[in-house]
Amino acid sequence: GVISSDYHEFSDSDYIVCTVDTNTYEIRQLGKKRISSFGGLSGNGLWAIINGKPLLIGVAIAQDLSGYNTIGKGTIWFHGPKSIYAALQSWEQKRNLVN
Repeated sequence: GVISSDYHEFSDSDYIVCTVDTNTYEIRQLGKKRISSFGGLSGNGLWAIINGKPLLIGVAIAQDLSGYNTIGKGTIWFHGPKSIYAALQSWEQKRNLVN
């Protein structure tokens, strides 16, 4: 799970950096297992629950799990809401030019 997160905002974009615990537990063996990769994570959403409703606040873009085997932590970067909205606006503008 997420241990901590930092928000970084720039004039035209933003991103969220999450420190994550790479320890997981095998249900069948009831033992501790470290995750060495979140392969296929890119493009997945980072969600917040606000007043009982899910809100998309990030889209995964990169991972660094180099510390997974030594400290049991890794880092995942997400495009933030500002970057997501800017990309959607750009896509919508391009779509309107084509139609």
